[in-house]
Amino acid sequence: MNPAKFDDISIDFLETTLGAKWQTFPGCIGAFVAEMDFGTAPAIKAELGRLVEDGFFGYLPERVRQGLQQATADWFLNNCGWSIAADRVRPVPDVVDAMRFTIAISRLPAAKSWSRLPRTCRFFRATDDGAGDHRSSLSVPK
Repeated sequence: MNPAKFDDISIDFLETTLGAKWQTFPGCIGAFVAEMDFGTAPAIKAELGRLVEDGFFGYLPERVRQGLQQATADWFLNNCGWSIAADRVRPVPDVVDAMRFTIAISRLPAAKSWSRLPRTCRFFRATDDGAGDHRSSLSVPK
């Protein structure tokens, strides 16, 4: 793909990607999963290539985590005017884990959660705290 056109993607290209969204049901749009349908910016591809070349496949080192936390806090301050402590930023691997973490820290165990997010099976399971303590969730109609 031409790096200058990373956001100019066709369905023909998407159908050749490895994601489940375009591979599970050929010829159909995979509305059952929230995968990205846009390209990756050249700067991100270059940085990922550098990390692979450096052999960075392990756990996130403390100094890298702290840098991510500070960069995120700085971004919110510069772009939203929000002053948050960097140590309040929590790196998470995906949106489902972010939802699980948010639910766990922000409500009482007996309370119900609600969301207008796309409620796929993974989102319903996000209300389980991992220790078998399934917390009730409510679907909010659109």
